[in-house]
Amino acid sequence: MSVEFILSLLASGWTVERVAKYHASLTEDDVVAAIACSAYLFTRMVDHGVHRRILPQVEEEVGGLSGNSDTTPELDEDTDADD
Repeated sequence: MSVEFILSLLASGWTVERVAKYHASLTEDDVVAAIACSAYLFTRMVDHGVHRRILPQVEEEVGGLSGNSDTTPELDEDTDADD
């Protein structure tokens, strides 16, 4: 299961506990590790100025970073599949 998929679940409102519950191959610590990995990578991007190049692209793709729930991907809440 990818960090991107875990983050998309969290971004659409799932809790750490819920992700671990519906994806038996993950523990709560695994979900927290995905968040930590993302934070680490973003920090490295900021350190190197990469964020200035990619954030405008991200804002365009998701319609801005205002936290608008209309831009959050829909995910099946009852899925049991490990992606």
